[in-house]
Amino acid sequence: MIFCRILEKELCLSKISFLLSTREMGKNSNKLFFFILYLVQFGCSQDLKEAKVLPHPTLNQPLDDAYTSMQFCKGDWPTRQWWEFFEDPQLGFLIEKGLSQSPTLKKVHAKFGYAEQEAKKVRSALFPQLNANYDESWSYFSKNGFVLGFYPLPSTISLPNSANVIDLSLNFSYEFDFWGKNRKKHEAALGIAMSELAQTIQAELVLSSLIAFSYFEYQTSTKQIFIYQQILNQWDQSLELFTKRKELGLDSDYNLLTIQEKIEITKKKLLDYKKNREVDLIVLKNLLGEDPDSLIRLEDKSGAFDKNFPLPEQIGMTLLARRPDLMSKIWVAEAASKEIGVARTEFYPNINLNAIGGFESLHFNTLLKGNSLTGSLIPSISLPLFTGGRLKSNLQSKIALFNEAVEDYNEGLLSAVKEVAIELKTLSTLYDQILEQKKLIDTVSQKENLTQKRFNVGLDPLIQVLSDKVRVLENQSEMISIQNFRLLSMVRLIKSLGGGFEADKIPQIKGGY
Repeated sequence: MIFCRILEKELCLSKISFLLSTREMGKNSNKLFFFILYLVQFGCSQDLKEAKVLPHPTLNQPLDDAYTSMQFCKGDWPTRQWWEFFEDPQLGFLIEKGLSQSPTLKKVHAKFGYAEQEAKKVRSALFPQLNANYDESWSYFSKNGFVLGFYPLPSTISLPNSANVIDLSLNFSYEFDFWGKNRKKHEAALGIAMSELAQTIQAELVLSSLIAFSYFEYQTSTKQIFIYQQILNQWDQSLELFTKRKELGLDSDYNLLTIQEKIEITKKKLLDYKKNREVDLIVLKNLLGEDPDSLIRLEDKSGAFDKNFPLPEQIGMTLLARRPDLMSKIWVAEAASKEIGVARTEFYPNINLNAIGGFESLHFNTLLKGNSLTGSLIPSISLPLFTGGRLKSNLQSKIALFNEAVEDYNEGLLSAVKEVAIELKTLSTLYDQILEQKKLIDTVSQKENLTQKRFNVGLDPLIQVLSDKVRVLENQSEMISIQNFRLLSMVRLIKSLGGGFEADKIPQIKGGY
């Protein structure tokens, strides 16, 4: 049944060809010809449903909620040098170094260069082609061969034993692009090149974000090592105190073992943070395009980052133009729509013109004379009549690829909006957590000061003073973790806002080309 349907549609083209050959067309031949072309495109091919691009989403509610938080303020979009927002020259140096020497980024740049040149190569089909050709062929004639032996000649006529034919010509060819096939091919290739350009910018954004992640994680591990070294010192003093109390019979083994347990737990956390710092440094070197043995000196960054995050208004309406990954997807969809147009033109006649002109002679001294001129003109018209369903299947496959590209863009657009909304909520929550953690640290610090004063007058034991100091340090460690999460969330929000990218042109995907 499927074969019968394909055969029926292909025979439709055969009937049209027969109509063209009849003598009844008369003066209405041109109108009938274009009417037939309309039938070829729409009557003999099944209409396929093409996917639709989602409209620009809105983020009004997440933005309104964000502006109620002290974390955010109204401002501009991130700049291309977005890392300058963190006011850390060391971070800027690392990111710029990574962007200049990362092999991963160089590979992406090379891929864009290839796509750009491919687009230029496809564009060449829009212009006439002119090629120079020089041929020289020398032949030796056998006496028993066709030239000397096939026809007997009078003895008065003698033929040469060899001949040298010289051909100097120019070959001209041009395909008339009545249906826009070559133009659409170029636009499709250009769309792929634009997509690769956007991917290159996206790769730069991803690389710079990863460098920032590794750098902040490294600095956080360094701060945590300092904190837990102090905690370990406090537990060591507690162990010394409890050991003396046990020797005097004032305490039991249980309390001594409890302190030893806390020491081992603290040592384990200290080893974990040291391991994490070494791993972060190795990852950072890799992102910079360097081997693990390379020397990188990083200064410890003290203090917390307290700047508010500036948010542009109407993020949803302009998010597409600001996100290089979305622009890459929309350009792929644009290229796929042009490929549909190319597939449709395959149903139309193809008209070509070829011409050859030049000089041909048996001797060099007569090659450029007027009587050595030679030439030919070869116009050609071809129309597909029966292709076994190849053209229809080709069109269906292009529409399927277009639908895939459009839905991939739609999926990316929804994901981009989700990323922005999540980071807005995350940053607001982390800011509130920092405020609460500051209150907790202040309370614990006051309690530790009070305990110290009570110890000085003999009202509290030293073990209580040491325990309260450990609690203060543990809450400071928690604050360092929350502040690190806030920095990482800021980087993710900058990335989800496009990292300072802005497209000059946005293709309008209509489909059906």
